[in-house]
Amino acid sequence: MTVRNRVSGGRVSSEHIVQFFDSEETRVENVAAFLAEGYAAGEPLIVISRPGTWTAIAEHLEILGVPVEAAIADEMLVVKDAHDTLRRLSRRGTPDIALFETAVGQAVVALARNGRVRAYGEMVDLLAERGEMDLAIRLE
Repeated sequence: MTVRNRVSGGRVSSEHIVQFFDSEETRVENVAAFLAEGYAAGEPLIVISRPGTWTAIAEHLEILGVPVEAAIADEMLVVKDAHDTLRRLSRRGTPDIALFETAVGQAVVALARNGRVRAYGEMVDLLAERGEMDLAIRLE
């Protein structure tokens, strides 16, 4: 199931997609396809995921023709660890907007200099797995 939400104001437009996966295989396939499509369009990418998920996504991106290491070196792809990033943007276990700006926002702003940014993250998933749905919704 995919839920889409469009927000527009002035020259700024963004699309936010929330997607649920029935397996790690479908997560990897769908995320890699989403990122590969953006890369092909010249969009910079940011991925905030668990290490094992990132390894699988990176392998699938390579299959789809995305030169992962070159994209990282060219600063067209930023990869962050979801556990570490969630820790960095939380104050006493609760996501904090100012810390979010430091942990994630600055990287997105830097990438946005190269155009529209495609992002994938698993921090909300981590919170949901811990049963912290109120915090997951707040972060989302």
